[in-house]
Amino acid sequence: MTVIRVLIVLFLTSSFESAGQTVLRIVDSENGNPVPDAMVQYGWQFDGVAVSDNSGMVKIVGQRNKLPIQISHLNYEVYSDTIHAQTADIFLDPLARQLEEVVVTGQYGRKTLSKSVFNIRTISAKTIEQQGAGQIEEVLRNQLNIQFQRDNALGSSGIALGGMSGQNIKVLINGVPIAGRSGVANEIDLSQIDVNSVERIEIVDGPMAVAYGADALAGVINIITKDGNSNQPLVQLDLQSETVGREYSFIDQGIHNYGLRFSIPLKQRFNFGAYTRMNRFGGWQGEAEGRERAWHPKDQFFYGGAMSYHTDQFKLNYQYNKLNETIYNPSDNIITPSFRDSYVIEEEYISKRDFHQLHFDYDLNNWFWQFAASYTDFQRRTREFSTNMVTNSETDIASGADTVSYQSFFGRNTASFSGFKDLTIQLGADVNYEVADGSRLQDGTQPQWNVGLFAGTEWELNDRLLLRPGIRFTYNPVFNTVPTPAFNARYQLKQTTFRLGWGMGYRAPSPRELYHEFIDSNHNIIGNEKLTPEYSQNVNFQITQNIYDKLSLEGRFFYNTIRDRIGLVQRQSGTNPGFTYANIRDWTNHGLNLETSFDHNNWSSTVGFSYIGIAQNLETDNAEVPEYVYSPELIARMNWSPGSNSFSVFYKYTGPNQQYRINDEGEAVLGGIEGFHWMDITWQRHWTSFLSSTIGIKNVFDVTALNNSGGTGGVHGGGDTLVQGYGTSVFAKIQLKFINHK
Repeated sequence: MTVIRVLIVLFLTSSFESAGQTVLRIVDSENGNPVPDAMVQYGWQFDGVAVSDNSGMVKIVGQRNKLPIQISHLNYEVYSDTIHAQTADIFLDPLARQLEEVVVTGQYGRKTLSKSVFNIRTISAKTIEQQGAGQIEEVLRNQLNIQFQRDNALGSSGIALGGMSGQNIKVLINGVPIAGRSGVANEIDLSQIDVNSVERIEIVDGPMAVAYGADALAGVINIITKDGNSNQPLVQLDLQSETVGREYSFIDQGIHNYGLRFSIPLKQRFNFGAYTRMNRFGGWQGEAEGRERAWHPKDQFFYGGAMSYHTDQFKLNYQYNKLNETIYNPSDNIITPSFRDSYVIEEEYISKRDFHQLHFDYDLNNWFWQFAASYTDFQRRTREFSTNMVTNSETDIASGADTVSYQSFFGRNTASFSGFKDLTIQLGADVNYEVADGSRLQDGTQPQWNVGLFAGTEWELNDRLLLRPGIRFTYNPVFNTVPTPAFNARYQLKQTTFRLGWGMGYRAPSPRELYHEFIDSNHNIIGNEKLTPEYSQNVNFQITQNIYDKLSLEGRFFYNTIRDRIGLVQRQSGTNPGFTYANIRDWTNHGLNLETSFDHNNWSSTVGFSYIGIAQNLETDNAEVPEYVYSPELIARMNWSPGSNSFSVFYKYTGPNQQYRINDEGEAVLGGIEGFHWMDITWQRHWTSFLSSTIGIKNVFDVTALNNSGGTGGVHGGGDTLVQGYGTSVFAKIQLKFINHK
């Protein structure tokens, strides 16, 4: 750090030593491009005026030492500061709200956020950098109605949206699904996606089955990655270190992330980019003893690249992403045989994924055609081995191997026609073919495929009312399906927007739910090939009030019901019946969201509240329980960006996640996971046009294990805990970004 400080001082005090002259270089804070035609007012009365040239440069003659400035531009936030040096780089923040952010998820082409018929939340790369996020979970954790629950046995975490679990959430990368389910669930582990590759995240609440098919009951999380499409050569280096609670060392403990990215415009319309990133997580001891860890150590290695070619009418883009992940599960159960060295039996969970994407967009007159295809090869295996406690050597145990793999091909073709007055029509088809293989699946390899046909229209009856009906037809050879329709409407007044939505969704049973076979001394789980899909209905209503383009107030109500929800039940035959999957019961929930946002000059803030109730369906007539059990949630995000600094606070309160269960005496007992507070505080500083740093404190309230009381008796005995965090940690990040401006 001493060397870095010296370099910063030398840079800031070098060049432009001519007396009585101040040189400013004005650039965009998000992409580093120069900002021409920015008006600079300077002096104690701001009576001096200058304008930046095409290189973003401004020379102010006859001024020295302390120089108050105020910079304004039509497309940027007003910047005010006092300059103490003869040279300075000024970073202007784009006016994101006024410039109408463009979204793509579920749209007939690109559309501004306010014009979309759906309720879409966006998270920009700028926000991700301000958080100092090391993984996507940290980014989404601060969003309203999104929760995570960690699975320490597998070293992964599951997500919930609007009260629904992750197997009901469609996770997309650039609009196409990705394979790689963890555990026995039909769920993607978001920690296996590189956060440094994210350009922005779009979240759509509510069913999106018409556009995206199965598994989109709760909504869609579309992770849009950086495609290497840059007009200037770019090289970016990221170095980040973080403590894990109070545990840290330069090698074995703590979190260490290193990333390198570059992009090159090879020709006027052809671009190429590549990246690599390594994440090292040393694990967390917690209350574990000896060699064991409450959180398993994890190593991740990402790399990939992208190529794109574009003209005024079409764009062609190919991307490749690679994941290598190893999770180490150490053991403290030391075995000491006679006349042999002591040893322990340990495990590693090794995951590999190759993800290929191809996108082609063609825009001609009134037609907009989109084609997308992807191929995913995901493998996960358990390596069981013995570790010699004297020599530290490892010996594989062949009988302990557990493997699972998915090979998935996806293709989608859509055509939108806007030649009619006030009417846009979209027709589309997609196919998804997946082969699951593993040591725990019946008969080994199990293929699964489906074909979908969908259609929809957007009809602008006038400049206020937009209607969007749609329907999807799906064919699946394993089970029968039904059409899934949807209807959405948006009504726009001058400063008030109303959105109304109704839709059906479905979740197809996963290959593990259909064919899982896991029988040993501790497990007895058999899949069920007679499962049918879960079907849902959602109704939602939202009202948004904007006040002078700076303050917005939003309220949203939603109601969900799922028919034939899939779950584990005990088999009723044989001497050791075990468990199987079945369509067991219906499920409903509803909720209310309230949110307000303020954005003015260099200050922005968001405060939100939600209250979600989940129906209590107990299979007993001996106990009376409330129809719904509710859980509150509160978020607050604040950012202040004076000059080249950015100070951010991210706060969230997650209320208790509870439900009623029946104990051995037939009594209804309320139990579940206790509520908790979470807060992150960060400071980001742009030192020069190419050097920035971020430091911060995560988990300020020192959250670790949460009480998980399931009542008394039965399999849900009390006294258990759920690890939610590893305590308060601090982090530091340095980013070097070199852009060759032409």
